[in-house]
Amino acid sequence: MITNIVEIIIMAAVSVLVALYMSAPVGLTFLLIIVLGFALSFAATLAAKLTRAVTITAVSNTPALYKGESAKFTVTVFNRTILPVPDLQVKLFTPDGGELLRFSVAGKREHSFTVEFTAEHWGQYKLGIESVKMGDFLGIFSLNYPVELTPEIIAVFPNIAEIPADDEVFGGAVGAMWDNPEEETTAQNSLTFSGFPGYNHREYVPGDPVKRINRKLSAKRGVLMLRLDDENEIRSAKIVLSPLSEDDNLVREEAALEAVLGYAKAFVSLDMTADVYIFDEIFTKHECKDEAAVKELQTYFAGYKFSREEALPEDLQGMIIITAFDPPKFVDDGS
Repeated sequence: MITNIVEIIIMAAVSVLVALYMSAPVGLTFLLIIVLGFALSFAATLAAKLTRAVTITAVSNTPALYKGESAKFTVTVFNRTILPVPDLQVKLFTPDGGELLRFSVAGKREHSFTVEFTAEHWGQYKLGIESVKMGDFLGIFSLNYPVELTPEIIAVFPNIAEIPADDEVFGGAVGAMWDNPEEETTAQNSLTFSGFPGYNHREYVPGDPVKRINRKLSAKRGVLMLRLDDENEIRSAKIVLSPLSEDDNLVREEAALEAVLGYAKAFVSLDMTADVYIFDEIFTKHECKDEAAVKELQTYFAGYKFSREEALPEDLQGMIIITAFDPPKFVDDGS
């Protein structure tokens, strides 16, 4: 734009010099052409703005993404008049930062431009048009073009973390649920059906579910002992998510949500129920009995927002605590 203005000034100055020192009619003719060109360019651009000559639409191809997936945001411009629009400047706001699209549109023609956004982190992101400017034919100035388009919100789901089998927090929670000392309340010489000592236990044989082994009782007796009453019991693990966070803490917030989902899925895989407590003015329990419920929680987390206030239940005993600051921990003794 500055270059074009300088060129116009130089051309006008040359026209004046020609008129003064060479030929007045020729110089004035060139000067008049420059002035008329500028006036016509301004008038045509102003008319295009006032008559809303250009129609702009913007739409994404999906409202939600998983991390690593891509969304396409397409801006379509249609020129309703027979005159071309020489310089249309569309400024977008995207999660990757603002982007400027600059192109021309011929009369009665349509032009489309697609921007691709790849989801790298969990959260909600805006895709939309920040501003539109319409430049004139000479490239000297531009006018703001009114566009009323509501930005689209693209939700990105957090991943479900993979919890390793030797995870100490997970192992501690499972152990606390399965290895209840009160289960060994009968006399050591009593016999259950099958003739094995202990209360609702028998010795492990190859092929039995490993998850039903009572580790404490097995260690005490020196042989693997298997529970017999698991099918009739409902085991619930408790997971609580602290809402406390701070500015610029996106990575750790994301890790906390993914850990919640990972532990919930791990418990479900053991045929247990995961009771996830999430604070939203009050603590709400999200019961995960199967993988479908874990997926629903994953969808819920796409719109979750952390706060600047700490909130945890009063009784933390038997809960897995997950925060946006520290590694997950299991509270077994109420401390």
